[in-house]
Amino acid sequence: SENDWYYSSVKYAYENNLFAGTDKGFEPNVPMSRAMIVTVLHRLAAPSEAASETLFEDIENDTWYSEGVKWASSNGIITGITNTSFAPNSNITREQLAVIIYRYANFMGYDTEVKNVNLDNFSDSDEISAFATNAIKYAISKGIMNGKGNKVIAPLEGATRAEVATMIMRFAEIGDTQNEE
Repeated sequence: SENDWYYSSVKYAYENNLFAGTDKGFEPNVPMSRAMIVTVLHRLAAPSEAASETLFEDIENDTWYSEGVKWASSNGIITGITNTSFAPNSNITREQLAVIIYRYANFMGYDTEVKNVNLDNFSDSDEISAFATNAIKYAISKGIMNGKGNKVIAPLEGATRAEVATMIMRFAEIGDTQNEE
């Protein structure tokens, strides 16, 4: 409904063909999977060439997400949970999402410099994994990630489809600004 906090984000994702929805509709409160996020970013990038084969043993060719995984892996946007496993159906955590968006920003050549972000302002900053610290600082500094009420980042919590749509919309707005310069 137009009264939902995520309405404009879902509308943006739908109108830009970034999210295809599920067999039950958009399902805003359903956790986003690792396969879903790479598919969304693949659609956002709209690469003109197909990527090489994936190195992940758990990615079969010709799945709805295989091209996205191949593209994101070959461009350094994602890594697996091991050297040979991507875990496409695992839920993406908020800190993993921040890392993937940060890598995508670097891939696109966007300014990823972080200034004046104090994670101590968030009560759960001690839960942020070392690998995600700079990416979360980037996401906060650019307004992509704002936390979840009461100054909580919830880095290890799964990101919902509505949250991801919101972060992707905010990220795309940054890209539009940088492309105008």
